[in-house]
Amino acid sequence: MMVTLAVVPNLFYVLAWSMLGSSEGGIISQGLKAIGMSEVTQYLNIMGWPGLVLVTAVKVTGLAYLLLIGPIRNLDPGVEDAAVMCGVPRLKAFRQITLPSLIPALSATGALLFVAGLETFEIPAMLGRPVGIEPLSVFIYGYLDSDLSPDYASATALSLVFVVVVALLLVLQARILGTRDFTTVGGKTRQHAPLSLPSAVRGSLNVILLGFFAVALVLPLAQIVIGSFQSYFGGYETWTLAHYVEAASNRRMQGAITATLFIAVLGGAVSALLSFTLAYVIHRYRGTKTALLFKIGTWVPATAPGIVLSISLLWMYLYTPGLRELFGTPWMMMLALIVATLPIAARAIEGSVVQIRTELEEAARISGASKTKSVLTITARLCLPSILSGWLLVGLMMSGRLDIPMMLQSTGNQTITTLTYAMYGRGEVAESAAAYCLYLACLLLVVCIVALTFRAYQHRQKRLVHSAQIGNAK
Repeated sequence: MMVTLAVVPNLFYVLAWSMLGSSEGGIISQGLKAIGMSEVTQYLNIMGWPGLVLVTAVKVTGLAYLLLIGPIRNLDPGVEDAAVMCGVPRLKAFRQITLPSLIPALSATGALLFVAGLETFEIPAMLGRPVGIEPLSVFIYGYLDSDLSPDYASATALSLVFVVVVALLLVLQARILGTRDFTTVGGKTRQHAPLSLPSAVRGSLNVILLGFFAVALVLPLAQIVIGSFQSYFGGYETWTLAHYVEAASNRRMQGAITATLFIAVLGGAVSALLSFTLAYVIHRYRGTKTALLFKIGTWVPATAPGIVLSISLLWMYLYTPGLRELFGTPWMMMLALIVATLPIAARAIEGSVVQIRTELEEAARISGASKTKSVLTITARLCLPSILSGWLLVGLMMSGRLDIPMMLQSTGNQTITTLTYAMYGRGEVAESAAAYCLYLACLLLVVCIVALTFRAYQHRQKRLVHSAQIGNAK
C-alpha cells in the first residue's frame, strides 16, 4: 500500500484529488447527496489550504516509507534481541538501540521531505493557484510565466532561499551524526521474528491502516478511474470508452506516452545507479575532499525549484557545444530530470550503504576478489532492494513531474504531464483522467516485464549455485 502511494506520480495523484474533492462531481459529494446530506457538500472543497496540506502530507507519507524500508530491513535484529535477553524491555531496547541506528536514514529522509515540501509544484499549482495561494515554487514560476517577458533575475534570486535552507539542514545533519558509527550489517545475522502484539492493539492498528488506505489510495484512484469513463466529469448517467479510444489513437498522445516511458525507465535506472556510486564514495571515503564534493553534489539540485533548475539547464544546453542539438528532445528533459531527482535517489540508497560493514568487502578481497568485484557482488547486492526501490521511485517521479517538462518541452516533444495539465486547464477533466490512466497502464506493463526478467535472473542464479553445490559434494 505504502509503496503504491509513494510511486503514484504527483500530477496523477493531485488530479485524482481535485476530482474527488469537487463539491459537484466527486464521488464523496455524490455519496453525501445519496444519503440526504446535500447541504454538507457546500463545505466540500479541496481547493485551498486544507486540501493543499492534506494531499501533500498524505503523498509524502508513502515517500518516507519507501526511503526508510531499505535501512530498516538491513538492521541486525540480534543487537536488539541481545538487550532483551539481558532483561531490557523490548520498547526500551528499540528506543535506545534500534532507533539510534536509524539516525542517518531518518535525518536524511526528514531533511529531504522538508525540502521537497518547499519546492513541490504540481500540488499547489492545481489546488492552490486557482484560489490565489502561491507557495514559493509557484511564486517563482509566476516570474517566468509573465505576459511581457520572463524575469529570470528575480526567479533566480528568490531561489537562493532554498540554498540557505539546504545548507542549514546539511549543517544540522552533520552535527547530529558527528563521527559516530551506524553500521549494523555484519558477517552474521538472522531473520527477525514478528512481534507479538495484544489482539486489541493489533485490531486498532489494522483499523487505522485500513482507514488511511481508503483515504489515501482507494478513494482517489477510484475517482479518477470512474471519471475517465464519464462522458463529462460529474456525469454519472452516461458512460463511455471514447476518451480512451481518442487517447490511444491520437498521435500527439502516443508521442507523449512514448517519450515519458523512455524518460521514466532509462532516466530512473541511470539516476539510481549514479546515486549508488555517489553514496558509496561518500561513506567509504568519508573525510576526503572527493566525498565532500560528492555529498554536496547530491544536495545541490534540491536547492533550486524545478522551474529555476530547468531554466539554468536550458541556458547551459544552448551555449555548450555538443549539447545544443539536444534542445527540444526527450534526452534534454531526461538529463534535467536525472539532475533534479538525484537527491531523492541518493537519500533512498545511502541509508543502506552506510549500514554495510567494510569487513565484508575486505573478506572478499582477501579471498582474491578485486575491489570492483567485491563492491558489485557484496555491497551492491545487499543494497539491491534500495537500488530497485530508488529506480522505481525516481522513474515514477520523473513521469509525474510537471515543472521541468513544462519549461523544456517543444511543440513536437511533450510529456504526459504537460499534455494532461493543458487538457485539465481547458476543462477536459474526464479526458485528462483517461489519458493518464492509459499511460499508467503502459508503465505498469513495462514494470511487470522488468520484474519478471529480474525474477528469472534470480531463479537462474539459484539454479547455478545449487548445481555448483551438488558438484562440490560429489
